[in-house]
Amino acid sequence: MGRGVKQSIAQGAALVVVLLAAFACLPLTAATGARTSSTGYADESSEPYRADRSLEERFGWGSPQVQMELRPSVPVDSAGAAAAGRRLTDQVAHSPGVVSAVSWWTVKDERLRSGDGRAVLLLARLTGDNARVETTAARLTDRFGGRHSLFDITVTGRGPVNRDLAERSRRELLHAEMISVPLVALVLLFAFRTVVAAAVPLAVGVACIAGAQIVLYGLTKVMEVSVFAPNLAVALALGLSVDYGMILVSRFREERAVGLGVRPSVEAILRKAGRTVLCSAAVVSLSLSVLLLFPIPFLRSLGAATVSVAVLAAIAALVLVPLMLTAVGEHLERGLAPGLKRHTGQESAQRVGPWVAFTRWVPRRPAVALAAATGILVLLALPFARAEWGFIDERWLPSGSPSGQRQRASGRSSLSRQASCLWCCWTGHRPNPPQQRTSRRHSRKTPG
Repeated sequence: MGRGVKQSIAQGAALVVVLLAAFACLPLTAATGARTSSTGYADESSEPYRADRSLEERFGWGSPQVQMELRPSVPVDSAGAAAAGRRLTDQVAHSPGVVSAVSWWTVKDERLRSGDGRAVLLLARLTGDNARVETTAARLTDRFGGRHSLFDITVTGRGPVNRDLAERSRRELLHAEMISVPLVALVLLFAFRTVVAAAVPLAVGVACIAGAQIVLYGLTKVMEVSVFAPNLAVALALGLSVDYGMILVSRFREERAVGLGVRPSVEAILRKAGRTVLCSAAVVSLSLSVLLLFPIPFLRSLGAATVSVAVLAAIAALVLVPLMLTAVGEHLERGLAPGLKRHTGQESAQRVGPWVAFTRWVPRRPAVALAAATGILVLLALPFARAEWGFIDERWLPSGSPSGQRQRASGRSSLSRQASCLWCCWTGHRPNPPQQRTSRRHSRKTPG
């Protein structure tokens, strides 16, 4: 057996191992999604964030993540309702993952009782990272939601809503993968006209998606990763890796068309098109790295995920495509798609289509091209001039979402509005008399 044959077998075996390892990482999608965060939109250096953390660490309280609206079958101030309400509050407070819980029966705060005396609020503060908060909120909803003892209980709050947002994001990611990969396969088949040539960039794309799951899983170990980061990372991984794969395969076909062998053609594309791929990945990575400078975990996680995936896409293309082309280079033009005419590399290089003519026109008329591109971008941006920005909340959930419906109904409730409060936290020293008077004045019920 000759040296070249042995080398080809070794490269083919390495390719199979790499692709199998990449595909084996696809199940990490579920594990990664379970570790992502649906919060992280606050500046960690801001006073509200630090005050909320201080309240939890020092006093075991803060902004409650779970809110239960209790409607007893007897008057709320009756002895039976009071005893059952205190027992229920105690059960919630001693549930795993709950820091503390209060209700009207335990603190006698009139803001926790509706004006008509028919409903009472129970507020619970949860502990742990975002994944644990969502798990605890789901457990509380399953255990206490609906009819419980004397009460009809509606469970709402930031915890249940965030859990539904995370679940919806994970489902949409799987749905997007099932739709995007077949569509990309059809586009590649139309572009390359043969099944083998189209399969090379597609395999790189799928392998890069699998690699993105490894990257995201690793990031969840060292930082808070947004629940939307996997969606963005997968879209970027598929787009960049397929794009880089198409560049390399197209260049390979052109080199083969002028008479070069498989190995010389692979070496030629790495010298020429390889630099293009590296420059593109560098520009994309530098552009997205700006997100790492923001003090908001949500943006930082998007920046870390997208920069890592851009680098990964370039590495995957520059490693896997040469391996695959070396293995199937002699058979790259096999598997002609039905109904499509095969284009050789030489024909593709000599054919002058609309895009080729356009790229030649732009350098000849740079001012006109710049003005036209600017005008198009301005027109596309005009609809966003009246955009109203806001936080991610129950409005992002579909109208049929149970937690979204409960949260929207709770937001319209006068009981929920009157229980909203502003937390003030004195730290560093004992409040002096003027500060105590200020605290008492702001603690009184004020308009709004």
